[in-house]
Amino acid sequence: MGTWFDWPTNKITPNFENEQLPLNPDAVVLLADGSAWLAMTNQQQMTSYRWVPDAAGRFESGKVVACAPLAENAGGALLLADGRVLVWIKGSATHAAAVYDPRGNYWQRIKAPLGWPAGIVVASTVLADGRVLCWPVRIGGGATPAPKWIFEPTTGNWTQVADTHGAPDADEW
Repeated sequence: MGTWFDWPTNKITPNFENEQLPLNPDAVVLLADGSAWLAMTNQQQMTSYRWVPDAAGRFESGKVVACAPLAENAGGALLLADGRVLVWIKGSATHAAAVYDPRGNYWQRIKAPLGWPAGIVVASTVLADGRVLCWPVRIGGGATPAPKWIFEPTTGNWTQVADTHGAPDADEW
């Protein structure tokens, strides 16, 4: 299947195209083509890279290519069923997320649904049908639990999920 190797203790340069991998990426997603997408947020900018393995499937002798930047403070990433990467935008009441398309190397911002709370992080998972269940968590907690949502990546539509019937809100864990 593959070989494990230690994550480097310094920035590494495997056949770079004038790029360096971030030492401590905020998110790593294995893409459908077998490359790894790595992202690091610094202030209000997300920088991301594709780490492409060599012909034998080895990352340590592969190459690193810079991806289009995202001018947002973002975190948390998921691989969508169609091969795109969804990241959650932190602290915005107007845009909840952005989707990166590795085939075209571009970002698409996703408008937040009405009532989306600003100042949140999002716990999420891709459901079997390709939709995304999102559980916004207020940074620093809060008296009112944030609503839960289903996001449909193919249409960009949001559906609020019914009450969790007494289940604790994620910021109470």
